[in-house]
Amino acid sequence: MIEASLSISMIELLSRLNRIEDRRFNFVDTPGHSDFIFNAMQGASLVDVAILMIDPIKFAATFEAGTTKQHIEILKGQGIKDIIVCINKMDMIGWKEETYKDIVDVLRAHFAERQLDASRTRFVPISAFKGENLTRPIGVEWYRGDSLLATILKVKPTEAGLAFKPARLTVQGIFRGSQKKRGNGVHAKVQGGCVSIGNKLLAVPANVMLTVKAIYVGEEKRDIAIAGDTVDLVVTAPTEEEFDSLKKGDVLCSETYPIPLVRKFKATLTTLKMKHPMLVGSRYSLHVGFHTESAVIKKILFEISPLSRKKPRLVANNSVAVVEVHLDSRMPLERYANFETFGTFQLSDEFKIIANGTIEELVE
Repeated sequence: MIEASLSISMIELLSRLNRIEDRRFNFVDTPGHSDFIFNAMQGASLVDVAILMIDPIKFAATFEAGTTKQHIEILKGQGIKDIIVCINKMDMIGWKEETYKDIVDVLRAHFAERQLDASRTRFVPISAFKGENLTRPIGVEWYRGDSLLATILKVKPTEAGLAFKPARLTVQGIFRGSQKKRGNGVHAKVQGGCVSIGNKLLAVPANVMLTVKAIYVGEEKRDIAIAGDTVDLVVTAPTEEEFDSLKKGDVLCSETYPIPLVRKFKATLTTLKMKHPMLVGSRYSLHVGFHTESAVIKKILFEISPLSRKKPRLVANNSVAVVEVHLDSRMPLERYANFETFGTFQLSDEFKIIANGTIEELVE
């Protein structure tokens, strides 16, 4: 969930598992302030559905300043297709229909411009402070839609096909036995495949082999966890020093099919508004989940839009091009066709997202 336009900023991600009716939801609360845009990227990499919180009082200013647009770009770049837009603090504007509809119109137009699927975007007016339209429909004449809870329950579960991919888990946190009285372990999102007790998982890039001793989903002990689950894994490492080397953002993967550590790759880039055109040699920050690395555009291979007959010298704003990217250090990455989560990235320059990318080919 991404908060937009809040006066209080959270720097750390907060994660909480909730059981609603017969389904489990893991809510990830991320900072919305523009200074912590990369923390929001990390949170977005862990979810299947985004709840974008909008303050109607500050909306015009934050939309014009670009903060809300940046949040929407994060969702698009992370491949999140289901978006619930909550217009919060409706009580503070007297539940004015005109204000709500003006905001919805502006956001619908922007979503269309960014080619986000309108059929998978839902708008819900709420008052979190007063608890209005959270779990029960609000009694205002002009709104006959669902409550926030009902809207969440209509979202489809994690794609079943992900469970048949090689095991891939993103580490969100690390705990010791003294903290949870379960033994040493990791808090992680199962991005693909499944994991069961006794499995060996390779932590990348830490290069530590872990053995799974216990699996918890919330307080429930399990024998197996599958794609979509957020889990606590109790694990053992060969040595304490190796366990201590684990970091937030490490990818736990199948020892048989480990995730590649990549330094060079070819990608399709869709540029946004840039301060300067993208050239061979241009350097940016590249973000994939919890990982950020310095990256250089080594080659501009060809443009897709606008179509160019000659090899382009540069990539302009709002263009689509195929490029070769070189990283300063290796990162755990996949081809987009194999694994969307680890094959999607974003480029930033001076704390602004300037391009979304998908990895087409691993070069080295």
